[in-house]
Amino acid sequence: MAIVLFAVRLFTVACMTNEVTGADGDIEIYHIAAQTASCQGVAPMLCLIVNSQRFYDPIDGYEYVEGQSAKICTIASPRS
Repeated sequence: MAIVLFAVRLFTVACMTNEVTGADGDIEIYHIAAQTASCQGVAPMLCLIVNSQRFYDPIDGYEYVEGQSAKICTIASPRS
């Protein structure tokens, strides 16, 4: 139980605004559904559902756990 609470706190901190984190880029938030969906890439496969759309590629640093939804926050590089 403590591990789950720690993970929730970690994601909450990671999703704070740039003013709080001091990040230089824009924060992008992705909602990952608890279930996957059948999809067709090079071969039939299961895709993550990210922001209500099928997502065909793996996400670096994220490991999907069946039945568990997630919220991932990333910081996009600032545009020059």
